[in-house]
Amino acid sequence: MVGFGDKMGAESTANLAMAARADGVLVKPDVPIVPVDSAYLAEARETPETPVALVASTYTDGDDTRVKTVKFQPGELGMGGPVYVYDYFSGRATHVAARSAFAGDLNADRIGFYVVASPGKSGVAFLGDAGKFVSTGKQRISSMKDSTAGLSVTVILGAGESLVRLHGCAEFAPSVSVKGGTAGKATYNAITKQFAVDVRAAAGQRVMTVTFSRPSI
Repeated sequence: MVGFGDKMGAESTANLAMAARADGVLVKPDVPIVPVDSAYLAEARETPETPVALVASTYTDGDDTRVKTVKFQPGELGMGGPVYVYDYFSGRATHVAARSAFAGDLNADRIGFYVVASPGKSGVAFLGDAGKFVSTGKQRISSMKDSTAGLSVTVILGAGESLVRLHGCAEFAPSVSVKGGTAGKATYNAITKQFAVDVRAAAGQRVMTVTFSRPSI
C-alpha cells in the first residue's frame, strides 16, 4: 500500500513519481517490507537516553541477482560476498567487503534508506531505475539475466514514458547496448565505482532489453 499525507490539491507529484510509473502503476518489491530480527531486540533494549532506529528490509528477485533495501548487516540477508550499499538520499555508494558490516548515518530527518546490491557473474551490481524507491520492481525491471557475458535487464515503460535512467556499480566502466531503444552517454565514477546511463525506447516501443558488459580490450 502507498499512502501520502499531502493536502488535497497540494500533492507532490515529484514524490509520488518515485513510487510509480507515469501511468500510475506502482513499482513495488516482491515482498512487503518488515523489520529485521535484530530490530526487535534493539527495540526491547531501547531507552529514552539511547533511542534506536527501526531497520526493515524487502527485496526483488531476478534469477541469481537480488537487490534488497535497508540493511546494515548484508551478511544477515544471505549476501555473504562483497556488496555495494547505495544511499538513496545522498546518491553515493559504498563498497563493503565479504562478511563485513555497513554502518550508515540517518539524515537530518532521522531517516536512512539504502539499497544493497551484489555483483553477479557479470561483475555488475545493478541498482535499477535511479528515479524509483523500489528500483528493480518487476513493474519496471521485469527480468534480469546475469552471466559472464554480461547483465541483461528487461525494462518496461509506462504510457507516456520514453526514457529511464539506470544505474549500478562495477569495478569497470561497463559497455551498454540496448535492444528496442538507444543509450545515451554513460557516466562512471572511478572512486565510488558508480555508473549511470539514460536509455530511451524506440518509437512505439514500451519494452527494452539493456545489456551491461565488460568493455572490450
